[in-house]
Amino acid sequence: MPTPALIVHGGAGPVPTSELAERQAAVERALEVGWERIGGGALEAAVAAVRHMEDE
Repeated sequence: MPTPALIVHGGAGPVPTSELAERQAAVERALEVGWERIGGGALEAAVAAVRHMEDE
């Protein structure tokens, strides 16, 4: 069985230095939320991560 992976990115374009830490933390939280759902399949994990980012 392949090893699962989940990749989350916070968008494209420049990020002001003053916002970098906050945005990085938000992406990491979304990754954690998605990873908690990886057992339900790739789609469930991806949707959970995106929903978390949209809500944050």
